[in-house]
Amino acid sequence: MLHVSEDTFYADLLQFDQPMPQLRVMQALEQDILVLLRSARMASAGDSADTLGADAGDLLLAVEMDFYKYLPVYTSDPSYQDGDHREASLRHLFKCRRMDHLRRQTRQQQYIGYHLEDPLGDEDGGTRGSLLADPALSDPADLLEHRQPLTQEDLVWQVLACYCAVNTAPQNLIAFLYKTFCSSHSSTTVREDKTSRSGAVKKTAADLNGRTCADALEYTRQCIGAALNKDVPRECMAALYRRVEGPLGDEILDLTPRAITERGSWIAGRTQADIERLTGRTKK
Repeated sequence: MLHVSEDTFYADLLQFDQPMPQLRVMQALEQDILVLLRSARMASAGDSADTLGADAGDLLLAVEMDFYKYLPVYTSDPSYQDGDHREASLRHLFKCRRMDHLRRQTRQQQYIGYHLEDPLGDEDGGTRGSLLADPALSDPADLLEHRQPLTQEDLVWQVLACYCAVNTAPQNLIAFLYKTFCSSHSSTTVREDKTSRSGAVKKTAADLNGRTCADALEYTRQCIGAALNKDVPRECMAALYRRVEGPLGDEILDLTPRAITERGSWIAGRTQADIERLTGRTKK
């Protein structure tokens, strides 16, 4: 039995505008979602919300957001006075978000890269070199191994494309890109002390929160261009632009500095090997 089915939970739900009942609801809901994550083998017995992997953490946040979105329904519909009904509703929210996660996992991995003219290509419009993946290659690592050496400008676009291909919530990627390229430095080399990192995270939250995902992404692309003094082609961020098409693009960013830091560290870790392969093949 989950906490949401208990009478005390419903009593707190009716007083959600009060600090202590609100805190108890939030804590109970988080514990219930952790139970569901463990049952789905996305979390271990020792995991807390702070130690979850990125996918499980994203799922937890998504279910919480769905629950709070429907809060007026839960407190006004008499059927939700029944504990079993509340538990079934939470399990349904989790199942829907879990299915979204599984669908994303089963999609074919987007190839890193996009079409760029090769300065060594034919002047008459013949077949030119491209940074597109070879269709015969199915793994990003294989893709990188078959590339021609990159120019410095190509490298920047490929790094962006690599980041944008990471499978996580769009708002996490947008915040990561903004912090990496716009709020802390103006090049692809990061040298920050603890104070400047904290300031960059707070600036990222202040500049992006309240924007829709679609608006925040376009704003971030323009800011990256300003930081690099270059126009950033949309094509190199195409994988991320595709994700914010439809309902996801209307979601409002509301990220805490802690979430920005944790998700950013995870994204950096997931892309480290590919970025190292790219930077190791840069032409002078």
